[in-house]
Amino acid sequence: QLHELYRAGADPVLVLQDFLALLHTLARVIAAPKSDLDLSDTQANMARAMAGKMQMPEIMRAWQILLKGIAEVAHAPQPQAAAEMVILRLVYAAQLPPPGE
Repeated sequence: QLHELYRAGADPVLVLQDFLALLHTLARVIAAPKSDLDLSDTQANMARAMAGKMQMPEIMRAWQILLKGIAEVAHAPQPQAAAEMVILRLVYAAQLPPPGE
């Protein structure tokens, strides 16, 4: 699906920044479940459902991977390929035990 986004003109850095924004929202849901997320009811419910499937250490690890990856993509000679590699790192990291175990 990333390839389809790129063909539609999406910037690889912006796609990863959107993932980063989602992680920030999930972290807010976990850290302060009653806080106002400034989202529609549907979006807030989706965020709460997603956050219920993750733990804060997993979100923090994904955040670090994305932050580093965004810098790499911004300087890469092939930004689309670099963005795909960042996504693959996230997929691989999701299969690892949570940090601290």
